[in-house]
Amino acid sequence: MCAGKTFDLILVDVEGDGRVPQAEKLCEEVKHRHPEQKIAFVCNYRVSKESSCPDEIIHSDFNPEAMVQGVKELLD
Repeated sequence: MCAGKTFDLILVDVEGDGRVPQAEKLCEEVKHRHPEQKIAFVCNYRVSKESSCPDEIIHSDFNPEAMVQGVKELLD
């Protein structure tokens, strides 16, 4: 899906323990093709501490308004 184009931001939902390696692999593949691509992980706090791959990690209790605000801040 990301092979031919870039996006303003790619959000990767890292759901569940042990999924960080899969998310990191996706992040690495996208960054290899498009080094300038911004990527953020949406995940729980414990999972966010396991990875240094995304450009930003949005820390908040999940609610749609907080997520949108975090994305806006990331893109500014």
